[in-house]
Amino acid sequence: MSIEGSDKKEAATIYDVAERAGISIATVSRVINRPEKVSVTTRDKVFSAMRDLGFTPKAEARERARKEVGRIGVLTPYFTHPSFVHRLRGISRAIRGQSYELVIISLESLEEIESYLQSPGLSHRLDGMIVLSRKFETSTLKILMDRKLPTVFVEFGEEGFSGVCIDNIKGGEMAAEYLLDAGYNSFAVLTENELGIDVHPNMMRLSGFRETLRKRGIVLKEDDIGYGSNDMDQSQSAAEELLNRNIPDAIFATTDFLAVAVIKTAKKKGISIPGDMALIGFDGTNTSDYMDFSTVDQSLEESGELAVELLMKRIKFPKSSVQTIFLPLHITERDTTTR
Repeated sequence: MSIEGSDKKEAATIYDVAERAGISIATVSRVINRPEKVSVTTRDKVFSAMRDLGFTPKAEARERARKEVGRIGVLTPYFTHPSFVHRLRGISRAIRGQSYELVIISLESLEEIESYLQSPGLSHRLDGMIVLSRKFETSTLKILMDRKLPTVFVEFGEEGFSGVCIDNIKGGEMAAEYLLDAGYNSFAVLTENELGIDVHPNMMRLSGFRETLRKRGIVLKEDDIGYGSNDMDQSQSAAEELLNRNIPDAIFATTDFLAVAVIKTAKKKGISIPGDMALIGFDGTNTSDYMDFSTVDQSLEESGELAVELLMKRIKFPKSSVQTIFLPLHITERDTTTR
């Protein structure tokens, strides 16, 4: 019979990590269980201490606590954006009754995302992840591959991963073709300033719209373009500047949120929609229905439902082939584009 010697090195504990990192035990616990709630600097400090001490978070307690309920992470940079709310509604509806809970992960920079994906015990916190409206660097995709975390991308596809995608450029083309075929001859666009972010859906929609006009012999000048944001006051100011320069036959707002800014600004300036100017948005949110304006509908809730369907397949059958679904866009016509 052998007896382990008393001089065997004891395994590092969470207390050792906290002391090494110079922070509280509670903060170390947050880094282990909810790293998205902790700053990148603090996370890196804790991860460094864990590596130095050879500390590995024990997953048994977490597994016992959630053995009956799985967790699906939804990663997005814009969790207050209307399109996110609609997609989340579809995701929530699709997992209802499937013994999974949703975890919202709101991280903006790729640095934050990579730090989160590299955090110890990630595979014990999440069974799978849905990424909304983001493109990843090759290094980030490799981390996902190495962690073997089932992941589905929504709106923008990634090679090697399942996805539910839309063609933003095509959507802009559709908006232009619709307005041109309706007999409108002069145009303006209210879009988002997407400087400093890694994906540019609004610029893609603007590009498709602009190119379609060009093919019909109409030049969309820089003065015909206004730049709003996710802030309504700022977007209304941008719409007002745009309409002060010229009142076009029709205006294309590259999100439904921006379309609302146009409607509010037009009302303030005494511009009748559609009498003086037509309007079409993009997204197909409930807001377009409530406020009765035409829009390019991208089936937001359906994209969430399909993302769950693809993710469950990857979770249950990890070796199954990846699948990309392109959702068709369609125009929902309402009073704002009626002559």
